[in-house]
Amino acid sequence: MTEPSSIFHCTACGASYDPELRFCTKCGAKLPPPTESEVIKTTEASGKSRGIEPPPDALYEEPSYISGHGSQSEEEAGTPPELKFYSGSRDMKDRAKEDLKEKVTKPPPANSFMTGFLLIVAFIAPPAGLLTAIAWALMPSYRKAVVPVVLASIMGAGIWGWVAWGDMKKHIYEEPLNTIEQYIEAQDLALSTRGHFLSLLNLQIDGYLPTEFPATSNAEFEFIEHVLGPTGYSVEIRPGFEESKFFRMESLWTDQSGQIRRGSNDGPILER
Repeated sequence: MTEPSSIFHCTACGASYDPELRFCTKCGAKLPPPTESEVIKTTEASGKSRGIEPPPDALYEEPSYISGHGSQSEEEAGTPPELKFYSGSRDMKDRAKEDLKEKVTKPPPANSFMTGFLLIVAFIAPPAGLLTAIAWALMPSYRKAVVPVVLASIMGAGIWGWVAWGDMKKHIYEEPLNTIEQYIEAQDLALSTRGHFLSLLNLQIDGYLPTEFPATSNAEFEFIEHVLGPTGYSVEIRPGFEESKFFRMESLWTDQSGQIRRGSNDGPILER
């Protein structure tokens, strides 16, 4: 290997070989290491510069990209700007939600005096409270007060119902008592004029009692004649189901003595 060329010759068979080979491709003899090699010259790219090719001296430097321009050294590039988020990123969605919240106009706060006043009205007059709750459900400012108004209406209705129940229970015996007293008076009159007692039908026929007896009343009860004779009788006013279960009304009994008893014919005397 005496010629300074990029082509070398095998010392065994004389075949030519490239300097990077270590064994001859023809005879297989081991080739000596090259003592001299030429610098491989590269050809430059043809054509005009497109603005993205780095300068020849910076071919092997670490590339750095700024806004899509050609590669530059880190010193020349500096700090790259913050990348923009694409529309589907989580950060952009969060920002969009925050912008939407800022754009939505918040309703004005509710008037505390008006809220308290209508709560009292709902407690005193439950139907008015329910109408107020329906109206407030359509008003964003008062929407949070709908539940308290409904609860106040329910409490008011419960208290008013309890008061009404107590009043009805207190006066539950008035109409049955008037009925049995009217019957006793008619029998006493029949005894004084006819000399004996009459049945309910005869009392109505002879005019001692009205045709529609007993009269229609708010309390439900039944008039029953158990015993009837010329010198004595025994009758009962039996309460209806609701009067017996809900108002604890007992049946009323009376006989020719004119005394009115509760529960049975020999029960305690009803105090008028």
